[in-house]
Amino acid sequence: MENKEKEKKVKVFRHKKIIAITVTIVVLASLEIYAQTYVQIHVLPVVSEADAQNFAWQEMGGSNSFYKLNNFTFLSNGCRWLLILETEKNSTVIDQWTFIDIFKIEQNGSFLVYGTDLQILGVTVQYINAPEQGGIFPTVNTFDNNNYTVVRVIYLWSQQGTSGALFNLTVGVYQRTLIGIIPKGQVTIPLNTTLTLTPDYPT
Repeated sequence: MENKEKEKKVKVFRHKKIIAITVTIVVLASLEIYAQTYVQIHVLPVVSEADAQNFAWQEMGGSNSFYKLNNFTFLSNGCRWLLILETEKNSTVIDQWTFIDIFKIEQNGSFLVYGTDLQILGVTVQYINAPEQGGIFPTVNTFDNNNYTVVRVIYLWSQQGTSGALFNLTVGVYQRTLIGIIPKGQVTIPLNTTLTLTPDYPT
């Protein structure tokens, strides 16, 4: 009788184990299909910070450029990214174009994890210490170059003079593993700068 009970418990345990493994496989397969089909993941090579800075400086035209640079870094899941925020030095129109260049400058992998990459989820823009407060929800587009991702932000900025501005970039972090692409969460990176608007008409 005792042997039958033990055999029954073993069978139940094995049955539960098979169910757990099956559910895990189904969940991982679903995440992989979703990531491959619906998520625009930006896969970047690792470049040195010096090379990233030089490349951005050359692309924007060096000291003769109309844009100024602010640099930021953030860490997530063994990777470090350099974010270069390009904003106009002085604008005469309220239609603003800002660019966020994203470089991967460090990556620590493992036997199971061979890459960590980003999905661009969105950007919000806010005034800082200016009469007009509140978020400005811009038009955001992304595109990849050879070794970096560019986030283009188009929005309206009507505050005359020089004001503080905060760009909140939200990204999804994904790891590429032997069993597929796995989401690791979201990160919001605050990018602080100043914006200057000098209208080309008399006030």
